[in-house]
This record gives sequence, structure tokens and C-alpha cells, in this order.
Amino acid sequence: MGDVRAAVPLLEPRPAALCVLADAAYDSDALYQFLAERGSRAVIKQNPTRKRIRPFDANLYKNRNLIERAFSRLKDWRRVATRYDKLARNFGATIALAILVMVTANTLFLSANGLFMLVAPQPWYEFVPGVTDTGFFNQHFIRDIGLIQLFLGVAFAAGLVVPERRIGLWLVATLWLAAHAFFHLWEVAVGICAPSALLRDFPAVSLPALIGAALTLWAIQRRQVRRAAFA
Repeated sequence: MGDVRAAVPLLEPRPAALCVLADAAYDSDALYQFLAERGSRAVIKQNPTRKRIRPFDANLYKNRNLIERAFSRLKDWRRVATRYDKLARNFGATIALAILVMVTANTLFLSANGLFMLVAPQPWYEFVPGVTDTGFFNQHFIRDIGLIQLFLGVAFAAGLVVPERRIGLWLVATLWLAAHAFFHLWEVAVGICAPSALLRDFPAVSLPALIGAALTLWAIQRRQVRRAAFA
């Protein structure tokens, strides 16, 4: 089925737009009429074979690249988002690989960061951006947090190899990471840190928490699916 045949059914239930931008694949009199009835301006590239030339705003049409770029970004994840694999086993393998990558990322980062804090608190304090702005050097405090980070990394690894304990391990680890991330957000909200600190700290603070949340939700859903299958 051509793209243009799907245009009206897709647009009909949605609010009318001021302008509708589309390429030559959507150059159809029926689509022009539909848009006119809705009060939408059609900015559609003319098909070379068209005999009746319609008004066309070439400058406005240039904005269509935003649409193409958005779809390109979505297609980066199409293998999972649109179930690109035809066989369930292949799709399951793709999901498993994504889960493995996320678990590995959290395990390696948290474990390495925790060990760094335990073994060399002074270099860690001086090396990590923004840490020196939070207060004076305290090796005891840094080692305490390092020990927690190390345990969190171990918890994510253990959850991968011990499925029956997975939800509990990942949930507890994620709750700590989320609380840590919210604490950084609170510091910005009350003016202790500048808003730029959120972006600076995102890879080490917010991202592990988001990964943990995604992993925990996946584990919970997987358990529910298994229970339903054996009910």
C-alpha cells in the first residue's frame, strides 16, 4: 500500500494542523481535499507527473527535514521499538542483549567508581568534576560512599546471575541511586548548585538511576509474564 493511502486514516482522528508538510509520495488530490476541508494548509512537494500545478511554499517545505531527522532518530531503536525481528526468539535475544549491556554498564561503572573511592579517595576527590565544590576533603565519607557504590555494582551483577533474587537486588540498588539523583536535583532547586551541575553529573548520577529503573521494570514485567504463562 502506498504511503498516501494511509495518510487520511492517520490524520483523521487527530486535531487539524495549520500546515501539513509531506514529500511527493503524498501528492494526491484526495489528500489536498481532505486537508482543505479541515482548514489545514498543504505543503506537499509536487509529483513530476502532476498536470495541475498547485501552490507550493518551498521555504516552508525546508522544515520537513526536522521530520526526517526525528524518524531517523526513532529508527536507531527500531529493532526493539517496532519489533524488527520476525521471530519471537530473535526479538527475545535482542532484548536480552540490551539488558546485558545495561547491566554491564551499571556493574562496571559502579564497581570501578566504588573501588576508586575506596583505594584512592584523595585523587578521586580532585579528579571528579564538581566534587571539590561540595566541601572539604573527607576520606572517611568518600570511602563510605565508595563502599555503597561497590555493593550496588555487585547487586546488579548478582541480579543478572540469580534470577530469583533479581527484582529485590535491582530494586534496592535503584532506590539508592534514585535518592542520590533526587538529592542532586534538590541541591540545584534550593540554589546550592548551579543548574549546569545537572548536565555535568548526569552520566555518573542520573544515568545509572535511569538504567536501574529500566532494568527493574523489565524484571517485574518478565515475572508477571511468567506467572501468567504458568497460571
